[in-house]
Amino acid sequence: MNRFAKSALLMILLLVLFGSYRFVSAQETQSPSPIAVNDQENLPSEEAPPALATDHVLMETYLNQFAATTGIPFPGGSLAIDPLTSITCPALVGKTCTIEAEIFLQAQSSTGGRIALTFALDGVKESSPYVGTLTSNYAMFSWTVTARTVSRGNHTVQSFLNTDNAGNSGSYNINYRVYVP
Repeated sequence: MNRFAKSALLMILLLVLFGSYRFVSAQETQSPSPIAVNDQENLPSEEAPPALATDHVLMETYLNQFAATTGIPFPGGSLAIDPLTSITCPALVGKTCTIEAEIFLQAQSSTGGRIALTFALDGVKESSPYVGTLTSNYAMFSWTVTARTVSRGNHTVQSFLNTDNAGNSGSYNINYRVYVP
């Protein structure tokens, strides 16, 4: 085979390889085709479980706030943040309310340790995880707790901090909300 034929064959082979590479690369980066809007296979089944969310109406909001100018010492363990607060569930007779607490607290500890925020409803503390670690600098910690439902009438709420070690608390803002389904 003459030299010209060998060069032409080599060029054709290189062009085929380069073209194949470009084609495969373009296919890999191309997004998948969209699912058709009227695709019957993707419609929810009639056998799907009902939604667990329930529409609630906010009926009452109670605000407990404190703006600290200096740190307030606290021992390690459990300590009430705000005063005992009376709330009212205005639900109809035989209906219930859901109580929610949204807790914001500044705190610090030179010895460190974990911090958890929770609240008690009618004297029973709700469970809550640790929300952070105390440091020597003040930091804002927050937690929202949705408690069990309560019957119509008056109830009490109070927020607590739980820590491993002593420290200082600063300002806090606590919102108690009462919802009816």
